[in-house]
Amino acid sequence: DEEAFDYCYEKYKNLVYYEIYSILKNHEATEEALQDTFRKIDQCIETFDGRFFTAWLVAIAKNQAINEYHKRKENLIFVEEAFNPQIIGEFTLDDYYTDLSIILSPFEYQIFIYKIIYNIKIKDIAVILDKSASTIHSYYHEALNKVREYFNKESWHEYQKTI
Repeated sequence: DEEAFDYCYEKYKNLVYYEIYSILKNHEATEEALQDTFRKIDQCIETFDGRFFTAWLVAIAKNQAINEYHKRKENLIFVEEAFNPQIIGEFTLDDYYTDLSIILSPFEYQIFIYKIIYNIKIKDIAVILDKSASTIHSYYHEALNKVREYFNKESWHEYQKTI
């Protein structure tokens, strides 16, 4: 069903982009792998068992990114650019990207992005990352505390005034 596919694409394209970009770190290669991922999803939808759609989708995206990485690794140019910026209020994620990656561990950062930006449920994040829901919950709350503490500092308030 073309309408259902379009809905799925619009709803999940940023999440899939993030997953692929986290491996390829190259916008052009990520865009290509994104399209290949959605083609594969369209072809394999009958294999979906009805549970944890987001986790199933992310697994396909990760596999596509890994395949693309191996296919292109000699020719990939890694660029330190933020992944597909998302609008958060008046600011883009780029405004926060550097700060978040400094204050959070890579694992906390990944959980934070899944939960805050993509609004994925803790139980689904647990499936995606192959961890228990309680582990994800713990890391998520630790990340939230770090972010709150960091962004409550006076320097952050001064930074906001300049924007």
